[in-house]
Amino acid sequence: MDYSSSGKMLVSVKKQRRSIVLTPALIASANNPMCDAAQNSIVRNNLRRQTLSRMFEAVDSGLLTSDVKRGFLEFASTTDLSYVTGARQLKTLCGHAVQVPAFSGEGAQQLPPSTVGSVCPVHSLLMAESSSFFDALIKYSRNSNLQLPYGECGFLKQEINEILNAMINGEDAIAVREDNCVDLYQAADYLLYQDLRVKTLDYIKEQCTRNLSLALDIWAFSEVYYLPELNGLAFDQIIRSFSRAIQESLWPQLEFDMVHRLLSHPGINCSSELAVLDAALRWLDVDWPKRSAHGESLLSCVRLGLMNTRELGVLMQHEMLSRFPSLLALLKSFPNVPPNLLDVYRRNSDNLAFASTPREPHEAVMLFGGWCQEFGPRAACQVFNPRANTWTMWSPNASRPSNDIGQVERRVYSGCLVVNDVLHLIGGFDGERALNTVSCYNLKTQAGWYEGSCMIYKRYYVCCASIGSQMFAIGGHSGETQDRCGGRLDSVEKTSVDDNSWLPVASMRTVRSDAGAAALNGRIYVAGGFNGQQYHDTAEVYDPATDQWSFISRMNFCRGGVSLVAMGNTLYAIGGNDGQSRLAVVEAYQHESEGWVFSGRLRRQKSNLSTAVLEGGIMVMGGWSDQPTVGILSTVEKFNPTADGATEQLADLSYAASATSACTIAGRELIKRYLGNQLLRASNPWHVAASPAAAGEAAAPEEINSEPEGSTDTHFIQSSQDADLLS
Repeated sequence: MDYSSSGKMLVSVKKQRRSIVLTPALIASANNPMCDAAQNSIVRNNLRRQTLSRMFEAVDSGLLTSDVKRGFLEFASTTDLSYVTGARQLKTLCGHAVQVPAFSGEGAQQLPPSTVGSVCPVHSLLMAESSSFFDALIKYSRNSNLQLPYGECGFLKQEINEILNAMINGEDAIAVREDNCVDLYQAADYLLYQDLRVKTLDYIKEQCTRNLSLALDIWAFSEVYYLPELNGLAFDQIIRSFSRAIQESLWPQLEFDMVHRLLSHPGINCSSELAVLDAALRWLDVDWPKRSAHGESLLSCVRLGLMNTRELGVLMQHEMLSRFPSLLALLKSFPNVPPNLLDVYRRNSDNLAFASTPREPHEAVMLFGGWCQEFGPRAACQVFNPRANTWTMWSPNASRPSNDIGQVERRVYSGCLVVNDVLHLIGGFDGERALNTVSCYNLKTQAGWYEGSCMIYKRYYVCCASIGSQMFAIGGHSGETQDRCGGRLDSVEKTSVDDNSWLPVASMRTVRSDAGAAALNGRIYVAGGFNGQQYHDTAEVYDPATDQWSFISRMNFCRGGVSLVAMGNTLYAIGGNDGQSRLAVVEAYQHESEGWVFSGRLRRQKSNLSTAVLEGGIMVMGGWSDQPTVGILSTVEKFNPTADGATEQLADLSYAASATSACTIAGRELIKRYLGNQLLRASNPWHVAASPAAAGEAAAPEEINSEPEGSTDTHFIQSSQDADLLS
């Protein structure tokens, strides 16, 4: 460009900027066969005579936005521009060419013969915008023919060729498949092609979630070659689905150091250490003569301090344990272990507390607020760690940062939803008035509690459910008593994470306060509740597509203060009040033809409890009971529908509470932020009388419970249920 006239060019381009920005859209419409023929002709003529030459000038000047450049060049690459000066077209579109090297060796025959060793004209701007690699190569090359420095990456020739073809031909879509995803990722990573790299990573993550054999294969591959992003992605999926991963045929083919590293990892997602034992034995059994030397190291990865009496018995009875006399002797004497037997663990672990340090959970439950006998509505957040069977309580404390999750306002009878890692506490009662406010907390950013958009109506005794990014607040009590239902509501409103307001949707067919709600297969179900005169045994379903409610089969019991839970393809109605007493019966709904059927019983009759789905079961927390005595509960049990409705007693809440709200959060790294450092420490399980040092290790965690359990000044409390160890 003549720099003496650059000012004139700038003014000229600025004058044309408005029409230039519209040019790609006009071009697209001009090529649309549905356009009126006369108008089409006019548009085409105007474009050709007035715009295209100036567009080329604007592209050369570098004054257009990148999206306009891309749109125009993509159009120009597929349009007959013979009427434009050939030199100008060549300068703009084909200012550079890529030399495709003639590969030899494995896979060379897969390249199209016409491209091997040829010089392919390329869109300089498009390639530079797609790839930082080509951006630097084009900028600093002194030759219009770009020689790709393949170096040691010749094995990626086919994938690089696919990418080049896509860039040269303007193809947006590159097919990512299971057979090429890893190589395509490496090629995109090598060429710094960010969009394609992210696309392949997303594909690989999705495939590894469904195909654990692929995850194992990628993990092994990325251990040999330095691919940290793939390595972390595959490894995270393996530990998340550990029990299924060890069943894959590729598991016994892994190297010893990989197996040992995995079994020692604190993030293995297993509810029992027997799964770790099973994984070790599967690997050893494949080639026992050669692998027997690794047996003691792998079996010491089993954390004995986390096993109960039954599990320890299973471990000791396994026939392979007879091959390890020292380990068997340790198990028989556990936890009263002679000092010399501890060498088995000392050889394979940095500290003896390793044997009872809980694994890191991949799911946890958060419980908010609650009505307490002494305090009324409580401001607190309790977090349950299923691996340690412990609760951590976070409560308001002036000495803590303002963004702490414990700095939550008090509320009861509210709804609790998690959408896109943001907690929403919806409506409720603060001890003085009904609320229409929504308190929000981003679990990832931890920026503190903030107010979301307010609901149209005040609602406590409200039930809530979400479908995708949409949240629904259903029924409840407005706090007003003048109307015919005493403030109880049949209205429903919804919002989404992208909206800043709540909108009314179709009202329920029945007034319901203190009902239960759950989302299943894209629809909202509501069951039970109270209308001011009677408790309901009715249930209804809302279809967002038609904005209509329809009745479904009646439950077998009237239930107010009920919790409705969706797990798998089944709804479970848990607890409640039938007007005479609280209920322990759980009933399930799966098909309208079958209606509601008996599914099991809780350990105690209760209503106004909270529930959350956790690791294949349903946690039932707190509530109000009239059996055997009347009062608020601190008990927690896990209802297991797949085990014929059996229940498992878990650690009590930090304080007794009813009318709480709860949710499940997922993600190992996310959960660790809310468990507290003490919860990942463990006492030394070994009772060795002759070892004062070991006894000292065991005493440290007792300091956690030094604060009174009910104190509002206590920010962090741990309660636990000791494992039933073999004595």
